[in-house]
Amino acid sequence: MSGVDVSGDGEGAASLAQRRLANRRSVTWAHALLGSALVFIYISRITLTRYRYWQFGASEALIAITAPAWIPYLISALNSRRLVMTGDRSALWFIASITMVSALVAAVLLGAIGSPTGLGVLLLFGGQTIVFIRLAEILLRK
Repeated sequence: MSGVDVSGDGEGAASLAQRRLANRRSVTWAHALLGSALVFIYISRITLTRYRYWQFGASEALIAITAPAWIPYLISALNSRRLVMTGDRSALWFIASITMVSALVAAVLLGAIGSPTGLGVLLLFGGQTIVFIRLAEILLRK
């Protein structure tokens, strides 16, 4: 009796699991794409004339240099994966929301809205992380 579905709703549970998996994949891909775009925008602000990309250990240095830009997306992706996402609309609204926040951060980094330097950039990315986590809590939790 261990492999027999006696409740009669096996198809509904399987469909629900497939939707949840599809929503998680969509949200993860959105984080990866938006994070990659923002890394390129962020690194375009940095002067890399003295950066020796041909030396040993250059890749670790590049990861460390770009960390402030991709860490909010990593934290948000991990946070959003743990939340229950069965509603397609909630996942779509979440993706749209993080896209708008990312566009706002990109505009700030490109100088269209202010021009933060040093600590201001770190505070910008910290605020972005907090906004992403709150959006996930509001839009994805049921």
